Amino acid sequence: MNEITINLLFNKYLNYLQAQNSNININNKNTFWTIDAGAMASILLDLYMNLQTVQNSIYPQYAVGDQVDQWLYSRGLPARGGITYGSVLAYVTLPTNYPYTIPINTVFTDSVTGNQYQTLQTQTVTALDVNIVLYALIAGNAIYEPNGATLIDASSTYTAIVNSCQIGQNEENDISCITRILTDIRTPEAGSRQTDYFNYALKADSQVTSCIVLPSFITQSMVGILGVFPLVGNSITQYQLDQGLINGSFITYNRTASLDIINIVNTYIQNLRLVGQPVNIYPNNTYIINTLNVTVSLADGYSLTTTIEVDSQDVNGNPVTQTYTVEQLIKRQIRLAICNQPYGATAIGNNVPPNRYITVDSLITSVSNQLNSPNGSLAQVLINLIVEDGDIQVPSQNASTTYIEYTYDIQSYDNILISVI
Repeated sequence: MNEITINLLFNKYLNYLQAQNSNININNKNTFWTIDAGAMASILLDLYMNLQTVQNSIYPQYAVGDQVDQWLYSRGLPARGGITYGSVLAYVTLPTNYPYTIPINTVFTDSVTGNQYQTLQTQTVTALDVNIVLYALIAGNAIYEPNGATLIDASSTYTAIVNSCQIGQNEENDISCITRILTDIRTPEAGSRQTDYFNYALKADSQVTSCIVLPSFITQSMVGILGVFPLVGNSITQYQLDQGLINGSFITYNRTASLDIINIVNTYIQNLRLVGQPVNIYPNNTYIINTLNVTVSLADGYSLTTTIEVDSQDVNGNPVTQTYTVEQLIKRQIRLAICNQPYGATAIGNNVPPNRYITVDSLITSVSNQLNSPNGSLAQVLINLIVEDGDIQVPSQNASTTYIEYTYDIQSYDNILISVI
């Protein structure tokens, strides 16, 4: 079947007209008939595309827009997640004449990052260790505040130190929704299987985009307790990788669900009254690697300071071209390899539970596929890469009884140390 194009429909319509009336000359330009054919071709092409969209939506992986929303509804899944505002938990160090109140809508600013947060209700501070919640003025996942950052209000009356940061989210895209739909289809619920709890977490709240389920995470009175760890957000974006490297401030890769979401998932699962093993809901935190030492060999004509243009994305996911030095590009791809590790990285050894590592091979393979010479898909600058630190041990399942650290990031780009041989 020919691909349906506007030119194809245009010509077919003119041929149809001439077949109806031999006096019509379809070869004359700018006649009523050619104008009419152009208009009809546009209308028919729009109809074809709408019909194609409906036909494609029979399979959820090909659905788009409203069709994806219809699939979510028909499967009983939460609606598409909307855009949310990030927040920080902070303690106030100044003033010290406790107790006092911070008025509603007081705006705090980080002079380093320029990020701004505000109180959405009056906050009462009774002591130094009392935490307050501040919400970002800008929605989405582009605002992040590192732990220990200082926030000061416009009048310099209040000074707050960040304890933790919860990144906001952009509106959930079609791909994320389709992933939830396909997961629900492929793993139908049976009552109390391990995979069921993955589905339960996704159904509890639309902000939950993935979940880690660990059988017998802890043992109480000889009974194994299932651990469920909801995750929010998605894989690290090209925009996040660029922040703190060529512009903006470093944004830590974070899939940690807030306490509110943890409680929502816990309430949803406990209310199911499942007959099976007990289950507790916990957070997954990002494990931060302090330092990584790397030695590289570069292709002829390149040094660490050579600049190169590479495709990237802006905050909305639109394609853009960015200019990096070779050193920046290597750091960027090393960080991407760390953040894209499977949950829990790689289990090695016979321990129960096993030790877990970010392996040298996984880092080298990922970076080489993107940057090696002559076949790198992103650039062709790298001959060899050596991770001097060897396999990086990361926390195992039994590192804590209240959380896991099964996602990973580096402290900052400055902590990736690159030398050339």
